[in-house]
Amino acid sequence: MATAEAPPASTASSEAANRTTPAPRPAPRPARRFSITAPLYLLPATVLYGLFVLWPLVRVVWLAVHASTGFNEGSFVGLQNFQALMDDTLFHYSLVHSVEWETAAASVPTALGLGLALLLMRTRGRTAALAVLFFPALLPATVVAAIWVLVYSPASGMLVTLHTLLGKGALVPDALGDPHLALKALF
Repeated sequence: MATAEAPPASTASSEAANRTTPAPRPAPRPARRFSITAPLYLLPATVLYGLFVLWPLVRVVWLAVHASTGFNEGSFVGLQNFQALMDDTLFHYSLVHSVEWETAAASVPTALGLGLALLLMRTRGRTAALAVLFFPALLPATVVAAIWVLVYSPASGMLVTLHTLLGKGALVPDALGDPHLALKALF
């Protein structure tokens, strides 16, 4: 038996189907006119940024390179003010205290928070303990500062009362007045 074969497809029509025609180009947009509204939206933010960031920055640089008493513009001294800072031992002492303070302020709360979280993770009464621990975060910073002033008050603070009860009333340190204890008392 002879098998019937399909007639060959027309090559002209297949070539036309395989050819891709370029997509029509979009019509050119009309040239945009400059609009004043966009810069007007940026104006308030620019003014505030200049007033509260750029102007103080320029003023600080100006004051840093001038010798002034605070009442006049002063005379230009260049980098002599910075040289005086490098020669001042009190500046170095203050810089060390600032670095200690910033290091402790970043690491101590993080370590304490992580430690308490791990400790409370599997305990009963976790909700009540978390509420007690989180309560100080709800207080404004001024209230917390006022409470600590009452604790450290040299006249009648809680620290003085505790020392008096223990019979060491004469040995009460002035925690915020003693330069050797002030930084430790603030931690």
